Amino acid sequence: MLAGCGLWVEAEKMAWLGFVRICVCRLDKEARGISIVKADIADAPAIYELASRYSGATQAWTQERINDLISDIQGHYVLVAKQLDSTVGYAIARFAWGKMHIWDIAVKEDMRRRGIGEKMMSQLIDHAKSRELSEVYLEVRASNTPAVKMYQSLSLKIRFRMPGMYDGEDGLAMYLPLRRG
Repeated sequence: MLAGCGLWVEAEKMAWLGFVRICVCRLDKEARGISIVKADIADAPAIYELASRYSGATQAWTQERINDLISDIQGHYVLVAKQLDSTVGYAIARFAWGKMHIWDIAVKEDMRRRGIGEKMMSQLIDHAKSRELSEVYLEVRASNTPAVKMYQSLSLKIRFRMPGMYDGEDGLAMYLPLRRG
């Protein structure tokens, strides 16, 4: 897993050797020290603070709700991106009907464009595969071009447009099939 390696993935040239995953990476000084880890209850206040400022979700998060999601390991998966002791991003996903629904993913504004969102998405996708889920899906503002391009770089496709989903602004439903059947 790339979590915690402190490296920017330049090319996703990966090979599986038994249980060992090897990646070809280059060092990015700005990304040094970034780790993506499963959230625990102690991370809830930092997630709440980031969600209050950067969330693209259609409903506001409460700290109590975030605590519940972190605690519900059968139904939800919550990640945090950390640089040293500071939380710089988070991702919240739900499991339902054999699929992973990514509810929210956010990175502090001054930490964007460093591959943190992509690392979190890759870890979410890997986790969905490990659970043998059939699909990963999400919704995103149609105007959020950097996010849409990042999702497309991870092979997510646009399923359909949702007129007016975000306070009158269109959203896009995107998905990544993980297995056939």
